[in-house]
Amino acid sequence: MSRPIIEVHDFSYRYPRTSAPVLQDIDFSVHEGEFVGIVGPTGAGKTTLCLALCGLIPSVLGGQVTGEILIGGKSTAVREFGPLNFSSTDHTALVGITFQDPEAQLVGMTVEEDLAFGPENLGLPTEEIERRIVEVLKLVRVEGYRDVFPYHLSGGQKQRVAIGSTLTLRPKVLILDEPTSELDPVGRNEIFAIIRQLKEEANLSVLVVEHHTEELARFADRILVLHDGQLILDDAATKVFEQIDVLKSVGVRPPEGIEFLKMLQDEGIVNPGDGHMREEDIIAYLSRVLNGER
Repeated sequence: MSRPIIEVHDFSYRYPRTSAPVLQDIDFSVHEGEFVGIVGPTGAGKTTLCLALCGLIPSVLGGQVTGEILIGGKSTAVREFGPLNFSSTDHTALVGITFQDPEAQLVGMTVEEDLAFGPENLGLPTEEIERRIVEVLKLVRVEGYRDVFPYHLSGGQKQRVAIGSTLTLRPKVLILDEPTSELDPVGRNEIFAIIRQLKEEANLSVLVVEHHTEELARFADRILVLHDGQLILDDAATKVFEQIDVLKSVGVRPPEGIEFLKMLQDEGIVNPGDGHMREEDIIAYLSRVLNGER
């Protein structure tokens, strides 16, 4: 197997002027093309981990670090590392990040200006910037909004533009910190469908911090569970979400459908076996049971 695109080795971090570490002895790796969900209660260290993965910790925010994080074999500890650190040969970024509040990343008077901001600051040729804008407009499904003032967009559209502005950097790793927290279920599904498309078509490695575990159950390959700054679970989504008692004990809400199915299984009412992760699969299975099928 090829070397992982992300390698985190015994990583611990303490913010400046604080006594307690926010992350403690974190150790995991991510291969190219993996979709990894990150869950945990408030204060578990999820956002701090995202900031460390994209190089803002420690080079910008300071603090005390032990261990190391490597992205594409490069250490995030060097000051030159970060979302705008490009290869001189193919003009692609190692890592890009989109935060919870899309408005924090909207800087232009039009969607086009937002998408062009990163490549322009890197001095890319006009023709290349135009190619990337056209490509990303289609990818995040906002082709008809190129000349629209971003603040006139809906919440879901703003989030897609924010993701698009990261994608114009053509990162190898895409990190999204609670990208659907302000969206309704339709908007959440829309964003996750785009993320899944990016993973499959561009072979991106994607890490998503998300409280809505139903979407992660449908789309993620693996789940990391953080609690009090420690990584307590790292496994396939199917295996992590089956550990309902463990998740609840640390303040993580399991997918409701999986929890309900597990309750029926514990009562001896059903015996679903493996593979029933998505809500539609659970509904289909229970419909067969009610119809006398197994």
